[in-house]
Amino acid sequence: MKYFIMTFIYVIFNVVFTVYATEIKTSVQLIPESQEYHEGDIVEIDLKIWPIENADLEEFKKIEGSSLFNGLEITQLNTVEISENNADVVIVKATAVVVAPTSVSGVIQYKDQALNISAPLYNFLPLKTKQEDFFILDQSVISATSFLWIFFLVIGMLIVIFVLKKKFWKTKDTSLEFKKHYQDLFSSADERKDFEKIYALRKEWIPFLAAETNAHREFLKLMEAHQYRKEWTKDMAMEIKNTFDVIRGSFL
Repeated sequence: MKYFIMTFIYVIFNVVFTVYATEIKTSVQLIPESQEYHEGDIVEIDLKIWPIENADLEEFKKIEGSSLFNGLEITQLNTVEISENNADVVIVKATAVVVAPTSVSGVIQYKDQALNISAPLYNFLPLKTKQEDFFILDQSVISATSFLWIFFLVIGMLIVIFVLKKKFWKTKDTSLEFKKHYQDLFSSADERKDFEKIYALRKEWIPFLAAETNAHREFLKLMEAHQYRKEWTKDMAMEIKNTFDVIRGSFL
């Protein structure tokens, strides 16, 4: 009899000790921090649960779309991870919307176990006035991180557009200046040195022609043939000048 009593006490002690040792604890923080929240407020939830040995993170991901404390609708699950400092601590970060005053405690399912989550000491208040036909079209919520990504993406696009536009106008202005320069050069060309300069710069101005004509090619052909002559005869100079007169208005 004495042996039976001792065995019974030992078993009871081990059961109690095991339950106590594995009691699930939780910590909940709402961001932004406030003493009061109203229906419709969007909050970030930072939930820590411990001790969970060999945690199955996929099970915790199932809480997305569920209700916590009968009033916080979890609309987006941001991260579920093991704490870097303690392998038995699971950290859940989510976005939620306040849809009703909450109860003092809540439950989330982990496998076949119901985990009790103690509510933080906040006041969750209903709206004082509501529209009769009020309804939620979409409960999806953009998290703070997603908002920052969108913000920087928009800023980046604006910068790219500004740079490209500035480059386009700079190129356009440079092109106009270039054409004006050659318009003056072609209009005033009258001597051998003028024609030789235009021939030497042919690779610059030919791409800006509306069309390269036979007259342009004839002028270049004559210049190639006579440019190295020490002196031009009167007939040579007249032939080149007459040929150039045909293309003189190329940049007008």
